[in-house]
Amino acid sequence: MLEDILRKPRALYFALPAWQKAIVGSLYHMIPQRLRLGGSYVRFKKLLKTSQYWSKQQCEDYQYVEMLNTLTQAYEHVPYYKKTFSEYGLSPADFTCLGDIKKFPMLSKKDIQENYNDLIADNVPAWRHLITTTGGSTIEPLSFLQEKGVTRSKERAFIWDGCARVGYYPRARTVQLEGRSVGKPEQNIFWEYEPIQGYLEMNSNYLTESYIPLYLDKIRDFKPEFLIGYVSSINQLAQFLKNNPRRDFPKLKAVCLSSENVFPWQRELMAKVFGCRIFSFYGHSEMVLLGMECEESHNLHFYPQYGYLEVMNTNGDILDRPGAMGELVGTSFHNRVMPLIRYRTQDYGTIGEPDCKCGRHHPIISDVEGRLQEFIVTADHRLISICVMGAAHFNISKYVYETQYYQDRPGHVVFRVVPRADYGEEQKAIILKTLKTKLGNDVAVEIEEVERLKKSRSGKHIMIEQNLSVPTYWETYAITYDQSVITSQPTTLIQDSMVPAQNAVEWHTQIAGNFDLRYSKSKNFIERYAVWTRMIDKYCSPDMSVLDVGCGSGIFSFYLAERTTSVTGIDASTEMLNICQEKKKQAGLNNVDFLECDIKYLRELLDEKVDLIICSSVLEYLDDLDASLKSLFSLMKNNGVLMISMPNKQSLYRMAEPIAYKIIGRPGYYKHVKHVCTLEEIESKLKACGLDILEKQFYEQTPFLSKMLRKIGLSAYADQMFIVVAKMDCKKSMLG
Repeated sequence: MLEDILRKPRALYFALPAWQKAIVGSLYHMIPQRLRLGGSYVRFKKLLKTSQYWSKQQCEDYQYVEMLNTLTQAYEHVPYYKKTFSEYGLSPADFTCLGDIKKFPMLSKKDIQENYNDLIADNVPAWRHLITTTGGSTIEPLSFLQEKGVTRSKERAFIWDGCARVGYYPRARTVQLEGRSVGKPEQNIFWEYEPIQGYLEMNSNYLTESYIPLYLDKIRDFKPEFLIGYVSSINQLAQFLKNNPRRDFPKLKAVCLSSENVFPWQRELMAKVFGCRIFSFYGHSEMVLLGMECEESHNLHFYPQYGYLEVMNTNGDILDRPGAMGELVGTSFHNRVMPLIRYRTQDYGTIGEPDCKCGRHHPIISDVEGRLQEFIVTADHRLISICVMGAAHFNISKYVYETQYYQDRPGHVVFRVVPRADYGEEQKAIILKTLKTKLGNDVAVEIEEVERLKKSRSGKHIMIEQNLSVPTYWETYAITYDQSVITSQPTTLIQDSMVPAQNAVEWHTQIAGNFDLRYSKSKNFIERYAVWTRMIDKYCSPDMSVLDVGCGSGIFSFYLAERTTSVTGIDASTEMLNICQEKKKQAGLNNVDFLECDIKYLRELLDEKVDLIICSSVLEYLDDLDASLKSLFSLMKNNGVLMISMPNKQSLYRMAEPIAYKIIGRPGYYKHVKHVCTLEEIESKLKACGLDILEKQFYEQTPFLSKMLRKIGLSAYADQMFIVVAKMDCKKSMLG
């Protein structure tokens, strides 16, 4: 409570001279946490201690009580909710179980902007109101009200509880890089000791090649146990240390990442450089949801005691199947001043497998995929995700230090770069050409060299400074997409050649000329591209060697070439490879090669093993499935990753295929299909060879069926394809 009372005067504290701040801060540091944070902090600490390993039923019982409290407070004391609930014919009496929450309306950021005053409870005195704002990475930062003595004390208790999983404790010797403007940059001092928390605060705005050595010297002298900060800031330190190793860098217990998405290759780099556990968590200024990693995995465990999580698709349907991706929707607990009910965060995540080894029965999200403002709007109002674009994956780190997109009108984007010494017109031309290839003709691109990128108000790196109202385009895009799904799709976009193909290679050769059209015209292939590129972004790092088996016209080979150093595309169709070579020539790429080869001869053709193998819709056409899998395994390095996709045997569509082919000879490709498997069958084959399953997902909708069956969690019977990601375990592999 004391910290909330002093929240406004703290500006006076930060304005004090360093010696006065040291005295005042040190005295305040001596006050016990329970007194500084009040009774709520103690209460939540006790709750977390007793509830950590609650059963699933105990978690749900607690959530039901807190949800009912929130709904009752909103209905009785918040004008906005009183009005909207009444319009829906609802009251707290209609909430009889957790599933009933879907009856209640959702709350958007726009709703908050337009109804701010009506969202404030009338039974909480103004002196208990605590204003909080978002960081400001979107068009218009939002303001919220929290409750003094409760909300921030609760936040501190939960954050420290989660970080304790990697050994962190309050007042641990810590370096923090979280956006505060500290130090005296004009004197090359970019840090300041913060005695209240015992942190060495460092300024994130000067992490350049010339100044980073000064940061590292100070970190060495401070000898921290923990490094805490934004992903983008700590990644810059890691990149520098990778290129300029230092033996005097202190041994850390853990690196704790906050506020920004962390890509797998960033985590891998940091773990290698810092030699410790890389720990991340998800939260936001609204304090509605909080997800933390556990001791056993990097998946985010969302505290059921903190708020109620829903994952929702664009239709507003609630998802619960592992592997499904949707928007994170949350309901806040313990905030009487401005309760947020079914609040649309505009963040997207993938549902993880339940029942973690850690023993906690918490909702699990395997990835937070991105944020709604992190999209580029094309001239025809399509949305292109920055994550898909690869803002953090460009293989240009040797001559560009940082990058950022900027957009203020549809169909036009500025790509800002902070250049390194090796940057010149040649590198600029490569970047421009790459961006135009990725964005197509609907977006004009400019390159702008800057000394420093704009950050959010809280100091976060902004992947895109987006000055368009993306939610407006998103709603239009989502409605258009959903309507198109329910219309019957053509059986094929490209007519088969009049000369019957004798095998799968001939069949794909005949359709090679228009093969790429499927990825821009067919809803199923558009989804296929989205699923595959998401997996590639997740598991492909910049220094990997990659093999694309059955590369076809190179749709994924070229996507990979923009994210890593070495890609080899393999296909048995000469015509497909001719298309690949022409694309390579036009793109001016030198890190992707194409070879004509049957999969059975790969071991003889390739001299070296690779880090990543992808195989999209190829194995079903091969004569010997087991032998083909073994051939792929033999080409994987220790700890290598394999991604494969195949037709889903459980799909009702696949069950109907042989009947349709006998009657009308369609679909044409079915003549050449040799294997259709269930997901379980493929998993069994992969595990038998010593591979660990990392991720799996069903995809490619069946007209009519998918829309209905996906809603009730039966994608296995609806979706036509599945993808599996597996990793080589050299200890278990039968191939040694």
